[in-house]
Amino acid sequence: MNKRPKQLKIKMLTGERWYGGDVMNGNDMPYGKDSQFHCRVIEKRGGHNQVSSLLLSNLGRLIYGGEFSFKISKGVITCLYNDEKPTVIKCGNTLKDAYKKASEVVFPTDKKVPPHEFFTSIQFNDWMEVLFDQTQENVLNYAENIKKNGYPCSLLMIDDKWMEYYGKFEFHSGRFPDPKGMLDKLHEMGFKVILWETPFITPDMVEWKRLHAKGFLVKGKDGWPSIKWWWNGYSAVLDMTNPGAVAWLKEQNDKLIAMGVDGFKFDAGDMGYYDDDDVTFEPVTPAGHCKKWCEFGLNYPYNEYRAAYNIGGKCLLQRQNDKDHVWGRSGLGDIIPNMICQCMMGYNYSCPDMVGGGHIGGCDNISEELFVRYAAASALMPMMQFSISPWRVLSEQGNQLCLKFAKLHVEFGDYIYSLVKKCAETGEPICRPLEYDFPNEGFIDEKSAFMLGEKYLVCPVTVEGQFKKTIKLPSGTWKYFDGREFEGGKSYEFDTPLDVLPYFCKIN
Repeated sequence: MNKRPKQLKIKMLTGERWYGGDVMNGNDMPYGKDSQFHCRVIEKRGGHNQVSSLLLSNLGRLIYGGEFSFKISKGVITCLYNDEKPTVIKCGNTLKDAYKKASEVVFPTDKKVPPHEFFTSIQFNDWMEVLFDQTQENVLNYAENIKKNGYPCSLLMIDDKWMEYYGKFEFHSGRFPDPKGMLDKLHEMGFKVILWETPFITPDMVEWKRLHAKGFLVKGKDGWPSIKWWWNGYSAVLDMTNPGAVAWLKEQNDKLIAMGVDGFKFDAGDMGYYDDDDVTFEPVTPAGHCKKWCEFGLNYPYNEYRAAYNIGGKCLLQRQNDKDHVWGRSGLGDIIPNMICQCMMGYNYSCPDMVGGGHIGGCDNISEELFVRYAAASALMPMMQFSISPWRVLSEQGNQLCLKFAKLHVEFGDYIYSLVKKCAETGEPICRPLEYDFPNEGFIDEKSAFMLGEKYLVCPVTVEGQFKKTIKLPSGTWKYFDGREFEGGKSYEFDTPLDVLPYFCKIN
């Protein structure tokens, strides 16, 4: 936002709380009169996960439309925008009312149902096992170990460094001597195979020269391809506003699909990798570039995204930003509030990042307690994904507990997928904060529990050393996973040893 933005001020109502903006700020939500916050939704420092210029309140109000960031101070929301003035409407009296209206006017469902494998089984991504040492042998060994250790898995993701270089979308000929044979073998083992992909193009290579000659790369003001810094170095970027560039990338992917690849993990696309003065085929903002990258993924039923802008309600699978291997913020403590924000903004097909966190790094400082609690917390979320091998880095007991929670996810798979299909049809969220289903019952600040559909209350342990947990139940009658029944509206203390995920079924 180089030019001075316009401002729209909205005063919060008494008792009003707000969700929306950037999923990575989920732990700061719901915003209230005492919040002091600047959510940089469309600015250079924002947008590393799912974001939307959208706010929903527990009193049935919506703020939406155009591209805007916002500040909150002293009970006033200040929307910062350049062109389209945000719309403010009241559409009811509850968070559910606000969500239903948002699902109509902001993120209407495209009615497309994602493949069941994402939800009814477990995903494995090979990144943290092999890192940059992607080889045919390592991929097959990883897959064989998944099977040997009894993990239910029907989706295998081959991450960065499978290709020759960025922009040459072919398996590295030295590291993958027989990629089709490898893909055939993985399919025989029961895996769908997803490849990692970004819009970055390695400079000075043949593809870079050809794409530049055709005008398919994002340019700077000087007319030359704009070289962007990203986590793997410096690269040019495909101009996804150019139909020719889009067709070129689709042609590369079609060759991989014909070989046997099932889909793609579309990484990057973050608006922070674009600049306001970039020159492209169609003039768009950095947020617009992010959305264009997401729209490309609609060509592929098997997809995954980490960065998204204003594209809720679409058949795109959304992973939370990489988590650290820590208990609190940026780690396990973020996955429930971030998932709640995902779903409230229409990014319902959500994954809480890889079990243990995608930023584990080396294997010397892994906390078995944290790793197992992360697996338990993920088990009844829409999707569950592993990367680092539990059987290699944990004790046998820890590995068996992770396996137990993986099997619990599969046990709930048909129910979760029924919610996915309902979401695709009606827009109804798969997971939601307790305030959604039980307004005004004192759950507005609850960040360690969520509803899976309208039937299950899930209360993971996300605090180190918490082997007893006090849980307040909403109104109604609830059956604990062990068969005991409890009256709602009261608090109870439960034992929470490492092998327990507290969850309840609403029976009336």
